[in-house]
Amino acid sequence: MAEARVLAVEDALAAEPRFAERGLTRLEQCAWALEFPVA
Repeated sequence: MAEARVLAVEDALAAEPRFAERGLTRLEQCAWALEFPVA
């Protein structure tokens, strides 16, 4: 279950153009994903 959640978050992060534009670190990306969970 947790692995599926991680994969869903990674997919959402990969599809999020703001991460590339802002050059967010992996930790920042994870924090964003926790703040705005994927459906």
